Amino acid sequence: MLANKNLRVLYHLYQGPLGAIYIVVFGIVLAIYYLRTKQLWPGIFAHMFTDLVGFALK
Repeated sequence: MLANKNLRVLYHLYQGPLGAIYIVVFGIVLAIYYLRTKQLWPGIFAHMFTDLVGFALK
């Protein structure tokens, strides 16, 4: 799991240090949500929504 997190952060380094921090925090929040609810789809939709918002703001 840590290797997966590290790869995700490395992939998003083009966003700068704040972007990398955001990715870590977002990933932790989604992981906690999944561990508590055992529901994966809300996290997938949250990720899609943040991607769409980021794309729309460019």
